[in-house]
Amino acid sequence: MEPDPEIGDVPGSVHHPLAESATHGRLHAFERVFEGKLEALIPALREMQYQAMGPDHARRIQAMAQDRLGFAWPDEVVERSWVGGLDVRLLYAHGIFRILSQMVEGAWRDCPAPIMDVEAVLGDLLDCDVHAMVASACPDGRLMGLKRLILRLPGLQVRPCARVGGFFDVESQVEHWRYCELLRHLEGVPVPANVPSRYLKVCVYHFRSLQPSDPFCCEAGGTAESRASLLLDRLRSFRESSGNGLSRPPPLDTLLIGVDTDTDGIRVHVPDAHGRMRADVFVDSLTLYRQTLSLEPRMASLRLYQSIHHAVRDLGGDGPGGEPPREGLVRLMALLLQGNLSQLDYLHLYRGGRHAQGERAERLVIVGDALDEVQLRNLAWCMGAAPMEVMGEALDIGVQGVLKGEAARLGLPVPVLVHRLYDAHVPGSREREAARCLELCRAIEDRHAALVHQGGMVCRGALRARDAGGALEFLGPQGRELLRA
Repeated sequence: MEPDPEIGDVPGSVHHPLAESATHGRLHAFERVFEGKLEALIPALREMQYQAMGPDHARRIQAMAQDRLGFAWPDEVVERSWVGGLDVRLLYAHGIFRILSQMVEGAWRDCPAPIMDVEAVLGDLLDCDVHAMVASACPDGRLMGLKRLILRLPGLQVRPCARVGGFFDVESQVEHWRYCELLRHLEGVPVPANVPSRYLKVCVYHFRSLQPSDPFCCEAGGTAESRASLLLDRLRSFRESSGNGLSRPPPLDTLLIGVDTDTDGIRVHVPDAHGRMRADVFVDSLTLYRQTLSLEPRMASLRLYQSIHHAVRDLGGDGPGGEPPREGLVRLMALLLQGNLSQLDYLHLYRGGRHAQGERAERLVIVGDALDEVQLRNLAWCMGAAPMEVMGEALDIGVQGVLKGEAARLGLPVPVLVHRLYDAHVPGSREREAARCLELCRAIEDRHAALVHQGGMVCRGALRARDAGGALEFLGPQGRELLRA
């Protein structure tokens, strides 16, 4: 099903019958608050620079920060400003990190997806006979809202890739699958092993419908179809590796999804009963949006299922159609499409159906474990941690992308956050993760030593307990807790 380039002409006041329009206001309020904080940071720093004199300059600067940004600066940085002036570069990076921390805290207070929504989505996944849904996506900042915005699935697990394009490490993913199965067999989490359910591995790529001639994925090049084909090969390798040494096929499924970063529409590549997918066969949510906009809800829902079965038929090419996948997977694909229809509806209401900023515009780089609560488009280049010879290229692309932004043009640094999760119930877990965090910080600074020496990069480590809603703990050079959001 081909995408419809004219989707943007739908009137903003028209709501799709399957969209959860009641959440639109909450989403928009969350975006406005934190986009406003980010936009206010540089003007506030510029004004504070002029206040960095006089006997009570520290009090005035801290009061201004609290009023304009909602947090205070480190006292030691402000107090020593009388010597060489306010260290605006350090405060800018600190401000980005603190706003990020506020997002993490706000996610459990007034985020578009509070914890009760996460539990509801997990129930929906179990209704589709899926006990774990794990997605790998490109570090590109335009995919930051993948789980809570684009797919509307806060229960989705996102594992950041250490390479561009969504190329996940097969061996690491197999280990994660084994860990999930071990939990099911030993602890019955989230369901006991005797309950028929499956592990779903999702791979996500992205493209631009309004600028199809642009490089498909950052500097990686290629077309949407060629990259989809490569990712299908990676998914096949995962299935084969998971089944090695087993007497029967493991209970897992794979799925490929494409995201149009101009409109947030998705392509769901529908598999057949044997898990086979094709790069040129998919269901396009943008087309479905227009086709079902004027239908009543039951007919619109029926059209979602029909489009999926039509795609299965197209898998057969000129021959007989493919055998459809299990019914639970069909329901899950319909759930994905319906969630994305809500995002398309949201964009039509507030942004005219498409993002004004089509290119990358990240403000910082995040390396390590996912910050699932931070779902703000184009905020950060988010990549997984790996040996530098593996993740170095993706790190360089992320840093160069931030250097092209307004802040770098003004002489402000590239903030880099290394984020690690630890288990508060395991003795020594925090100390071990702090050591790994600082080691990775040093490796990043060594790779970009010239930039660090010029004051063009500020790298900080941050820890967080795995418990829901845990605050970020920023580490100083020796691993001690420096700041707590």
